[in-house]
Amino acid sequence: MRYLYLPVETYSREFDPKLLLALKALSDGVIDRVIIGDQKFLTPVLRLGFLIPGIVIIKSAQQYILKTIKSLKKYGHRIVLQDEEALVTIADAEQEGNQETSRNHRSCLNLVDKIWCWHLDEYNIYARILEKKQLKKCLITGNIRTWMLRSDFLKVSYEGEITQITNNHPKFILFNSTFSQAYNINEKDTREALKRVLKLENISVGKFRSYLEWCEQTQMVVFGFLEFVRIFRASPLSEDVTLIFRPHPSDDFDFYSYIFQGLKEVRVVRKDSIAPWIFSAEVVLGSTCTTLLEASMLGKPVIAFVPKIGESIDKTLEKNIVNRVGYLVDTPNRLLECVETIMGQIKLAQSFKGEIEKGIKKARTFASWDLDTPKIQVNELKDLEIHNSSWIELFNFKAFYYFLIILEFSMTIYYRFGYLAKIRYYMFQKFPVKLKKKFIIRRKNSLGFSNLALSVYTTKACVLLERKIKK
Repeated sequence: MRYLYLPVETYSREFDPKLLLALKALSDGVIDRVIIGDQKFLTPVLRLGFLIPGIVIIKSAQQYILKTIKSLKKYGHRIVLQDEEALVTIADAEQEGNQETSRNHRSCLNLVDKIWCWHLDEYNIYARILEKKQLKKCLITGNIRTWMLRSDFLKVSYEGEITQITNNHPKFILFNSTFSQAYNINEKDTREALKRVLKLENISVGKFRSYLEWCEQTQMVVFGFLEFVRIFRASPLSEDVTLIFRPHPSDDFDFYSYIFQGLKEVRVVRKDSIAPWIFSAEVVLGSTCTTLLEASMLGKPVIAFVPKIGESIDKTLEKNIVNRVGYLVDTPNRLLECVETIMGQIKLAQSFKGEIEKGIKKARTFASWDLDTPKIQVNELKDLEIHNSSWIELFNFKAFYYFLIILEFSMTIYYRFGYLAKIRYYMFQKFPVKLKKKFIIRRKNSLGFSNLALSVYTTKACVLLERKIKK
């Protein structure tokens, strides 16, 4: 039996792409059983050696996960790296002279079995870090998350969500935030940042200053966005256009719901995947976030809002790929002017239209738009040998399901009432309760795998899938 483990950190961004990869691997017979689970539960359980050896896909090679990678290798797992924040890795590498960054630590990269890259730029970073014999495990595959944004696939797989969104909001602007560093700067965060200076050997004074500059810049984005909301509400555009504000997964949803409470022109949402919201939007706004890249790939007009605070960080942000795929503005008034231009309030200038078209081309090039990512990645999984003992081959999957439930309960009790209770670390807060069997089957069919026979089990923190073999 071949197992595939897919830890999920951010449900709204990662679950559907990982489910698609799982279904493709099961459908092609490359994998027999898949477990998709909350990273806060699944990774510690894998690290402790409680689960059957299989293939584990991780999302970064930061130094702090080196012990996790060593533990996974110790218990017989094969490891595939796909950096979900490759845009950050590339930006860091450019800023630091194309050297090893905090997201691709050499010790971690040497231990993983395969590395899947978004684009040649990311591959070149690994080429500068790894030895030639190690570079063989790197392959440009693209990312399923962006592959799913092809309009023909998106329309079919998210038909219900798109219909519901357009019925509720016929005409809207989408703003996706990355604000968490703006209002989380406090004594605790400063303390944690200082700890990182001691723990991570590649943290320098310059990097620490960059971290503080980034926090300051984020504060300016928050202030500028609130100013934009004020002038948007006073403009004629707000009479028939809604502003949809979608907080980043790390942002506090209740925080913004309270701020915008009572404003009929603004809606705060964080429901399901962002893909159908991008597809349905007239214009997409943001500041240094991957949503801009995703929107540009879909052919949407994109505006990057990047207020100026200092020459060093301004240049860094202007060079970032996610800001380069859109029309770059630095003031709230200019942001509204661009939105009005796109929405037809002002005649669309040829140069402005040209910038948007260039952005679409850049985004699709970076995401390796022409590659059949699911097929390539599943073929790559074939090459990874997994050594399981004979008793594992006969292991009953339903018994395995009950074993996971007992583990979840034990770990929840441990974290809530054990010695770690003082930090109030509650398990499984981000993994939605709605992941029931009917939901998974419905999503399986919408993703184009209606003929795939599956046994589906769901727990509080995991979804378990097993391919049924026809006798």
